[in-house]
Amino acid sequence: SDGYLVSFEADLGNVTSGDVVEGGVAEAQFLPGTIPGVATVVAKCGSATAEIYIKVVAAAPAVMNLTSDCSEVVAGSSDPCTVVARLYDADGNAVADGFEVKFETDLGTITSSDTTEGGVAEAQFYPGKAVGTATIEASCEGVSGQVTVDVIAGEPSSIDLSCDCSEITVGSTTPCTITARPEDQYGNAVSDGYLVSFEADLGNVTSGDVVEGGV
Repeated sequence: SDGYLVSFEADLGNVTSGDVVEGGVAEAQFLPGTIPGVATVVAKCGSATAEIYIKVVAAAPAVMNLTSDCSEVVAGSSDPCTVVARLYDADGNAVADGFEVKFETDLGTITSSDTTEGGVAEAQFYPGKAVGTATIEASCEGVSGQVTVDVIAGEPSSIDLSCDCSEITVGSTTPCTITARPEDQYGNAVSDGYLVSFEADLGNVTSGDVVEGGV
């Protein structure tokens, strides 16, 4: 009959506390709050109880955190860097599974897309043969992120050697300058810090110099 009080409770979100039966029906209003999960809503009337379950999911992506597991990589490397996009809704919850995240880079190559799982999508970045700073961008539902990876030259593979004079007079006190440009296997100038040693079978040459600016 009408007039019985039905009380409502929820372990997640908020539900109006009670309603009086009218026409055999009592109603409550459930609001999810800001935390995702499965809400158990319990109704009680006298000694009778019932439960219903409501899945609360995260909202659309609002924030992206984009990272890479390497800050630099050697040109031509076959071992990729893993780029990770973590997406959150406006309340800081990891977004639901299934959102497509697209990846792009202005240097090297990267796998083009992945779908979120546990709020995370991943891509593999391969540096290619050219050196420089790769700017990697990811986007999803109007939200984007950016991370950079430095692609550096590998070990010296060859030396481009030049001299500012092709001949010099015996006894001259004005030296010729010999310039060494070490390069990796792809022709990229090597990183600073390598020691280049010099030898001559006639006359005298300074014994060595450290590479700076590729020279």
